[in-house]
Amino acid sequence: MQRLRVLVVEDDAALRETIQFFLEGRGCDVVVADDGVEGFDAVRDGGFDVIVTDVRMPRRDGVWLWQEAVVLRPELAGQFLLISGVPLNADHGIEAERFLLKPFTMKQLWAEISAIGGPPTVP
Repeated sequence: MQRLRVLVVEDDAALRETIQFFLEGRGCDVVVADDGVEGFDAVRDGGFDVIVTDVRMPRRDGVWLWQEAVVLRPELAGQFLLISGVPLNADHGIEAERFLLKPFTMKQLWAEISAIGGPPTVP
């Protein structure tokens, strides 16, 4: 079975590393980025099954990343999991994507990623 390739875009280093460690422990290939600009650079290289991104970050946020990524790679629509400490309002236009409110458990995160990326790969 092919391993899920996940991009994690999160400006909080502790949370980013926790998510990375957790996903790698479940057999995922994980690429990390500090903000939307770095995340977009990774998206240009392609090949992600799931993109987990914080909404609020410096330089460029997760909504910007989503908007730019689906223009560049339309196949990524529906492959995003947006995480935020505050609920998103409807005017962002991202209803097709999944959303997880902080704080969340790794079990909740894994359920959302599995729903996006298909059957989970556990070593």
